[in-house]
Amino acid sequence: MNTRKILIWTGLLVIMVIYFYQPVLADDTQGRFSVGLNIGAVVPSEDELSSEVALGVQLGYGFSPYFETRLSYGHVESDLTAPPDGELAKLKMSNVGLSAVVKFMPEKKIVPYLGAGIGYYFLDLGKTDSKFINNVKDRMEAAGFEDVDKDEIFVNRSVDNTFSYHALGGVEIFFLDRISLQVEGKYVWADPDISVTTTFREERLDNIKNLDVDHFQVLVRFLLYF
Repeated sequence: MNTRKILIWTGLLVIMVIYFYQPVLADDTQGRFSVGLNIGAVVPSEDELSSEVALGVQLGYGFSPYFETRLSYGHVESDLTAPPDGELAKLKMSNVGLSAVVKFMPEKKIVPYLGAGIGYYFLDLGKTDSKFINNVKDRMEAAGFEDVDKDEIFVNRSVDNTFSYHALGGVEIFFLDRISLQVEGKYVWADPDISVTTTFREERLDNIKNLDVDHFQVLVRFLLYF
């Protein structure tokens, strides 16, 4: 499912919840934990990374009706393209984040909020796609090289984990006593050292250097308070 479809279905779900939810009073969230599951779309800032679906979980605690902290975990797998030779591999990104969130008008059924925090990204670059090697081979043959063998093509890759920081904002909709729905936008800044260099007959070809993984997320999260 592409990103546009995810956003459309997310918007329809939010509209339905707002339209059909019953006006019950939400309990005070102060001194209570919450656990949530979320799904959404991740849109990277770099053209080399594809937009994909993200899944995650969240644990929160309300210190007051206006302030809470959140511990979150998320995972997404994005296609990494190395121009001009196409898709290189899957970049797997798992992150742990800690956020501080301020809520506005907590006495209302629909509660807006803003927050910020830090995190850490665990990155793993999957196996090199065979099509990528074939594309390099075709490019070398088109450039006039003869008897090109795939064994002469080497892909050198380096991927490091990294710290990150983020800003977020959204609304929380209480439609049952202990159940709510959050619709959230989140921007993440992360600058790992991702480098890809393709070598042919000991000659370095142009590929990726110092790619960052900054991205925007649109999330829908269901929460249970206890």
